[in-house]
Amino acid sequence: MCLDGSSSRLLTGSLDCYVKVLDVATYNVTYAIKFASPVLSFGISADNACLAVGMNDGMLGIRHRRESNTEGMVPRPQVQHAGSHHWQMRGKNLGPDVQDISVQVKKKAKLRPYDKYLKAFQFQNALDAVLEMKTSIVTVSLLEDLNARGALQIALSGRNEETLGPLLEFLMKNITNPNYSTLLIEITNRVLDMYTPILGQSAEIDELFVKLRAKVSTEMKLQKELQSLTGMISLIMGSIAEPAGIEELAA
Repeated sequence: MCLDGSSSRLLTGSLDCYVKVLDVATYNVTYAIKFASPVLSFGISADNACLAVGMNDGMLGIRHRRESNTEGMVPRPQVQHAGSHHWQMRGKNLGPDVQDISVQVKKKAKLRPYDKYLKAFQFQNALDAVLEMKTSIVTVSLLEDLNARGALQIALSGRNEETLGPLLEFLMKNITNPNYSTLLIEITNRVLDMYTPILGQSAEIDELFVKLRAKVSTEMKLQKELQSLTGMISLIMGSIAEPAGIEELAA
């Protein structure tokens, strides 16, 4: 055993053909050098640049530490093979220079199914898509769009029992809504004109038409009662306000 020139490392040689370098602070092996034969003796220079080892076969082994001289040397570029991970990730950390112009690429908004159908002029499919969503405001918005395009008649026509049912259910549910009633009444009249000839062919569709008629009749009856009540309130308010006006004239 011996210490190196800085006395921070302990070198040991043994019959297992190894010269090991240990850290004197922790005694952990930091480096190991293997020789061809068992090591009987060794020595190291004061600058730790040369190690001489004597082995049991009579041979002398000398190891020199290679000095690194990187001054003025250009680092060898790392070769990137096409298809490797480094090749695919090349340039990911590069930023624009001062004179470069950055172009922002906006991501395309993801279209809803009914928007895709509208772009393809498939108006019936667009209406079916919003009816499946069961969101009144979206359905009414689409109906207004179709009406503005003049495509409402196309979207309403050519329906069978499966596609006409959801439309009638929507009309029955929302026709009395004052926010939608003007448009939905027009649509209901169109549906009645188009599908009245097929009444009696489907019990389910007939039942929906009956429920829609009952819903409209109930709403009309309610509106008449409200008009009568409004007239009565106006008459009462007028009779209350008349004496006050007479007294003011007399004064």
